[in-house]
Amino acid sequence: MKTSLFAKRGLVAMVVLTASLVPMFALTGTGTLSLSGKVAPITTITVTADANASALPIGTATTDLKIATVVELSNSAAGYTVTLAASNGATLVGLTTGNTDSLSYSLKYGSNPLTLTNGSATLTTSLTRSSSAAGSTNILYISFPAAFLNPDTYIGSITFTITSP
Repeated sequence: MKTSLFAKRGLVAMVVLTASLVPMFALTGTGTLSLSGKVAPITTITVTADANASALPIGTATTDLKIATVVELSNSAAGYTVTLAASNGATLVGLTTGNTDSLSYSLKYGSNPLTLTNGSATLTTSLTRSSSAAGSTNILYISFPAAFLNPDTYIGSITFTITSP
C-alpha cells in the first residue's frame, strides 16, 4: 500500500509533537540550607589593681596616683553605663577598734575628676556599644591630702558596676 505524502507528513508531525512533549517535563530537585547564628550579650568590666592600691603613701599629700586600670566592654547596641561606689563615702578608715581617724580622698577616671555623691558616681554613659572587642580602657587615680593619723592600716574599697539596657 502506498502512503500519500500528506499522510507521511502528518505522521512525522505527530511523532515530532509527541517527542517534544515527553522531555519537556524533566525531573529536578532542590534543597535549601538555612544559616543562622547568635551573638550572646556581653557586658563586662575588668578592674586590675595597681601595686599602689595596696601601698598608699598615707601621711603624704598625693595627687593623681594610679591605683587601677579599668576595661569596660559591652556589645549592647543601646550602650552601657558604668558606675562606681566607694565605701565609707570615699574615706579610708582605720582597722583598729576605737580609731576614729580617717582620710577622705578624691578620684579621677581617665582625665575626668569624679564628683562623688554619697560615695557614688557615674563614670561612663555610652549611647553605643564598645568600639572594639578590646573594650575601653581607663585609669583610676586617687588624690588625698597630707594627714597626721594614728598608726593603723587604713582601708576602703571601690566597686565598679557596668549595666546595659
